[in-house]
Amino acid sequence: KDSMGKKVITSDEYNQAMIAISNITNTPATMAMISEGEDEIIIDQFKYEFSLLIEKTRRMFRIMIDKLKFNKKTKRITIIDIKTGKAHPMNFGKQFADNRYDIQAVLYYMGVLRLISATSELNGWTCLPEDFVFVYGSKIKSTGVIVHMTDDFMSNNDNTVTMCGTKYDGFMKILKDANWYITNQEFEVNRSIIENEYNFSIEYLI
Repeated sequence: KDSMGKKVITSDEYNQAMIAISNITNTPATMAMISEGEDEIIIDQFKYEFSLLIEKTRRMFRIMIDKLKFNKKTKRITIIDIKTGKAHPMNFGKQFADNRYDIQAVLYYMGVLRLISATSELNGWTCLPEDFVFVYGSKIKSTGVIVHMTDDFMSNNDNTVTMCGTKYDGFMKILKDANWYITNQEFEVNRSIIENEYNFSIEYLI
């Protein structure tokens, strides 16, 4: 609940948050990931604004990355997003799918690629799909884990993507749909209904 503009949490919620933090900080691998190592610089809460061309329309996007790590020796950039949840670390995949973390990952990754191309000081630097990592701390007593995105996942997240056995609209389809609704100022009727002139075969709907 809110109190004087601040969110008040219960003692149980506080304890769960402390467990999640402890799981991350007490696991050497996750602690190393969120910490500066030799030849590394981390920028916390990194904000960036960039544009994407969507069906001949340029739209602006803003991102805020929990931690952006620069390795001066390898010239690699790591995108770090910290997540917590009630799921066991081995069930993070379901939380990932349920909350559509894939949309965030693809958008943030595109943003960093544009940052590299637009910044002369970053000439020669790279950020590969596996350099986007989720650092996950469960709210149950366990360990922290590092979950890497993959090239296949990033490149296939176009029209549809399958996660945990379920097919979802992909990143680019969601963007194109959003662009259509904004352009046409239509927010009550589904795009498919209008484009199909209100007629469907049953296969389209199941």
